[in-house]
Amino acid sequence: MPSSQKTAHLSLNSWSGADKPKMDDFNADNLKLDAAFHQLTPVCGSYVGDGKITRAVDLGFRPKICLVYTDFVPLLRMNPTLYTEVQIGFAILSEAGCSMGASLTDTGISVRSGAGEYDYEAFFLNSSGQTYYYIAFR
Repeated sequence: MPSSQKTAHLSLNSWSGADKPKMDDFNADNLKLDAAFHQLTPVCGSYVGDGKITRAVDLGFRPKICLVYTDFVPLLRMNPTLYTEVQIGFAILSEAGCSMGASLTDTGISVRSGAGEYDYEAFFLNSSGQTYYYIAFR
């Protein structure tokens, strides 16, 4: 028999002394826990930049939050010839908002490379031949 009380968030059984738990009750709770933990599993991967202005990265789902970065390159750097230009090679994307040069899509993320909206910014999230890494959460 299922418990007379349930937990607040996952509705797991919370037995009292009078309850008589059965294996089906435990199995049902295990399935709920498995599904909840699966939602927390990050999806990690990479893509190699193709140099195009915009690029879609298909994750198969719309992430709740995603980080994009590359190794051996600073997150921000000044263009050595145009000291007024900030080059951005890192992005944080979430449902609450995204770094400039990146956005969420229904099936993943979209990143940009090239000049930004303002004269002093440039995005480097799809530079040709550069490997980028992402960590996305469902």
